[in-house]
Amino acid sequence: MCSSESVGSKNVNETCAASFSSFPRTDVTAQLFEQRRRVAIYVLAEVEPHALELVDALGAQAMSSDESDHEHGQGEATYFVKKVPWRSAPLHIWLRQLDSLHLWVRYQLAYSASAGSWPHFRVDGTRESKRNPVQGLPQNCYAPKMKLDQFRWKALKYMARDIPIVH
Repeated sequence: MCSSESVGSKNVNETCAASFSSFPRTDVTAQLFEQRRRVAIYVLAEVEPHALELVDALGAQAMSSDESDHEHGQGEATYFVKKVPWRSAPLHIWLRQLDSLHLWVRYQLAYSASAGSWPHFRVDGTRESKRNPVQGLPQNCYAPKMKLDQFRWKALKYMARDIPIVH
């Protein structure tokens, strides 16, 4: 959790919530990466020291993108999150939990929303991302259902060791 040592003399709640406020609009996947990275730094650093390493290893390119169900300015948008077929189920759940922790810090810790836009309403979609798997992750981050021959598994340059993917 955020601690007084990490935030200096400022109020802990204000500092933590400010860390999770909005930042300039950029690519959606880059924003999602930054949100998850902040959770790893400010919320999980003490209890899951490997969290930042895993988020950094995933990088922005591994964050799933989403698409709106309607044209801009035509009512409340619903965003459908694309499935990432190479991700293992535990990794998918772990990333969703990071998203929930982000919202918890942003809206509960300071008892009021921090500056920035309200989050978009997102639901799991049916379309799959066509991006290639990220290389160099622990083996348990990859879906066992991926049908890869031995050559392609080696090309992933995965880590032979597993990493805890639970909060």
